Amino acid sequence: MRKRAAGRALALVGLMAAGPASGAPEPAALEAAVRKHLHIFLTLPERRESGEGLSLDDHGELEIRFLRTLPPARRDAAVCQGIRWLLVGRLAGADGIGALFRALPDVQSVSLVFYSLETRLAVDAQQGYVQSRSANPVARIRIGREKGEALDPVVVDRLLGPETCLSNGRTLVDAIWTN
Repeated sequence: MRKRAAGRALALVGLMAAGPASGAPEPAALEAAVRKHLHIFLTLPERRESGEGLSLDDHGELEIRFLRTLPPARRDAAVCQGIRWLLVGRLAGADGIGALFRALPDVQSVSLVFYSLETRLAVDAQQGYVQSRSANPVARIRIGREKGEALDPVVVDRLLGPETCLSNGRTLVDAIWTN
């Protein structure tokens, strides 16, 4: 627990030291916009897994990382859920991807990345067992500004029904990758 908290603190210090690109929104503003328009993060940043969070690169790609395993038998359902979260939001009352793009003019594309954690234990003569964790991406769903701003969340919600979610969802986003 202490190592994880220290890692988060270092990551946060590094993020704050680097700061946003000139004119880019502050990390807190990105977080607030994603929470408001997509309702993806329900927990406070300090209570999340260390790999969960947001980043905005120099090209305007906003990456949202969320801990989510994708068992092979449920992979299509999980990807469909990711498409829904990205386009219309995780919960009822979300404004959708178009509202997020309008709120963040510097963002050119948004990717939702689901990842799983791989935990390894190693024996250390001085410390006993040492645990290491690595985040492994298992799915990425991406949409660009042009497509995202044109979507009506009410219509998209209807298009992403149980039987048609994956087939319709693939046409609504720019890219889907699964591992």
